[in-house]
Order: sequence, then structure tokens, then C-alpha cells
Amino acid sequence: DVEPFSWLKETLTKIADHPANRLYELLPDATNH
Repeated sequence: DVEPFSWLKETLTKIADHPANRLYELLPDATNH
């Protein structure tokens, strides 16, 4: 299970440096693979 607040906090810290064409990697399902 994904804890929404933790996921959002982590994603917001990573998103600025993450390539736009790979934003799908930041989705919760991507972290389970």
C-alpha cells in the first residue's frame, strides 16, 4: 500500500529534476516494480 502523504512529499522533491518523458516512473505503481 502507498501512504499518500509520504508519496506526495517524495514525488514533489523529485519532480523538478526528473525528465518530463519519464514522469510515469513517479507514479505509485512504478515504485512497486
